[in-house]
Amino acid sequence: MKTEPINLKIEQLTNDYQDGIKGLFLDINNVVRQIVRKSNQFLFDGFVISLIDNEEIEIEINGKNYHHNTYSLMFLPPQSFINIKKNATNLRNKQTIITSLDMIMSMPTPLDTEIINLARRSPIIEINQQEFNLLQRYFNHINDTYQTTSNPYRKDIITSLLYAMTLEITNILNT
Repeated sequence: MKTEPINLKIEQLTNDYQDGIKGLFLDINNVVRQIVRKSNQFLFDGFVISLIDNEEIEIEINGKNYHHNTYSLMFLPPQSFINIKKNATNLRNKQTIITSLDMIMSMPTPLDTEIINLARRSPIIEINQQEFNLLQRYFNHINDTYQTTSNPYRKDIITSLLYAMTLEITNILNT
């Protein structure tokens, strides 16, 4: 059965699923799994950063097929079309951040245009276990900070961690 693509807006995700920080959607398993039950085709209006943990996955991104069964990083620019062809419902061990273009563009250079170009060229790449573990620590720290709602600096800390993580990703994509 063919499903229709879901057009997901970052604003909708932060309103519907989180008591959120504007322009940032974090998911450590739950919501992405719920969305995938509805469709395996998506169009996001924000950047998608996702870790794929050593599991086989077939995915089409903007018309190009990718097949990975190793540690992988998926880093997609806004308006990327995603069609998960294999393991669409098996999303355990996936960590995903979707952030608005505004949030990325507000970060200091060199991220602004370089990160967009790198993401378009290499939307999903194989990474080694050390790189995976490094990025997973960022995901966990961002998530832990997000959960600490009593911290008045929570948004600034998360933005800084996200900036640091995107610098790490830029370094990985450059190599």
